[in-house]
Amino acid sequence: MRVSSLKRRSGIFLYTLLVLSGCTRPRESAPAKSFSFEQQLGIVMLQGDEGGCFAIYNPSIAAGSRVVLVDQPDSTQLSSMPNVSEASIVERLSSRCEDRIDHIGSGDGDGSGLSSYQILRFGNSGLGSGFVVAVVDPAGSIAVRDGKIDADLDGDGTKESFRTCASSEGVHHQVWTGLPLQGKPRWHWYIYAGYDTEPTCTEQEYFGPKQK
Repeated sequence: MRVSSLKRRSGIFLYTLLVLSGCTRPRESAPAKSFSFEQQLGIVMLQGDEGGCFAIYNPSIAAGSRVVLVDQPDSTQLSSMPNVSEASIVERLSSRCEDRIDHIGSGDGDGSGLSSYQILRFGNSGLGSGFVVAVVDPAGSIAVRDGKIDADLDGDGTKESFRTCASSEGVHHQVWTGLPLQGKPRWHWYIYAGYDTEPTCTEQEYFGPKQK
């Protein structure tokens, strides 16, 4: 009887240890969501006070998805200030932005695979007309700090920089990890103006970051 009682107590003790170890085992955190510079960065042509046509190489952005609009002026435009505002996806459009708006470019490619979306801008963004860079659901924050765009798009702790400059016939929008022209080029989009423009960057500078 005494041996049986000891075995029973030992079994209860081992069971209790197993339960406690299961309760205190640290939970595995979910893997961080990866950020795609190609599929989460695009160009918006602003329309009116609240709308815009969003061109991006991604056919599967859901309605209601968060979009951050980033307006980084050319460094030579001293009177223009950087601006960050928010919008959301309304719907995917059956016609591409090029068919609705004149002179929108398509990066370094021929535009095949490009999708277009209608967006809704929130509140008084301070943005007028023209083109701005748009980021779908960035992993890190984007804000204007000390007169510059402060961004960590992929949430890896290293900041991204936005740069805008002009060639002789259009405007180049770029994203770099690190400082422009010094860090790693991540994204590039060229918008053909349809008329001569005053260059503010060299050919080597505006063809630095290639869109894959």
